[in-house]
Amino acid sequence: MKKKKLVKVSSGNRITIPKEACEVANIKSGDFVYLDWSIKEGKLILTLEPVEVELRPRYIKNKK
Repeated sequence: MKKKKLVKVSSGNRITIPKEACEVANIKSGDFVYLDWSIKEGKLILTLEPVEVELRPRYIKNKK
């Protein structure tokens, strides 16, 4: 079920994961993952491991 897709590389920490791959890996938009990478046989291998993160609000609105 691997499909090759031509994508443009830019340095930084953003990556777009194809929708089909997200469905198979049970990853949704906005999820946090640990990113690990390695090089095997001249290919860059990215490993994404989902992680549960407890988010704290940046600010709390006072309701009066």
